[in-house]
Amino acid sequence: CILIRGTKVRKMHTSRRDAFRPINEQALARITLVGEITVINDSYPKRDEIVEPVQNIVEKLEHNVGLVHVYPGMKQEQISFFESNNYKGLVIAATALGHVPKNVLDAVLSLGKKIPVVITTQSLYGRVHPLVYARLREMSVGGNMFFAEDMMPEVAYVKLGWVLAQTSKMDDVVALMKQNVAGEYAGEIDEMSYLN
Repeated sequence: CILIRGTKVRKMHTSRRDAFRPINEQALARITLVGEITVINDSYPKRDEIVEPVQNIVEKLEHNVGLVHVYPGMKQEQISFFESNNYKGLVIAATALGHVPKNVLDAVLSLGKKIPVVITTQSLYGRVHPLVYARLREMSVGGNMFFAEDMMPEVAYVKLGWVLAQTSKMDDVVALMKQNVAGEYAGEIDEMSYLN
């Protein structure tokens, strides 16, 4: 068996025994059938180092947060839905480095002026980057946009719900989203973690 950080794990098969795989980092440890533990990746907080917010993360969540995967041909209404239904924040699982289809860009930018919009990627490995392409640069200065590096969409969704339960001030939202609370950011991605 392997031990995987909860914020860096994805189920990759519906039924295989080895369905869960680490994403953007190596497994923390291997455990043999006789219980021997071999540490592979020791970049995790020890019990006495745990950041205080982690211990209370599920006690208070803002549930009015959305998660949408972008795809070619989606409509602007699918983004503006979150504004017209008074959502407090939105996570966008974009393509590649953080792309959204050109035809919904205006709706994303409009929404980002009203609520926090967190940009993640649908790609399992790698990270979003707001400065590589012109459209991404346009989004990065488009209001309350936050590019969540290598954080997986589902993790960003839970984290944004927790952050918005703490504060609605955008500067504080960004500061808390940037804080690596439970290993949701890999920092420098180990090349050995790709398809490991």
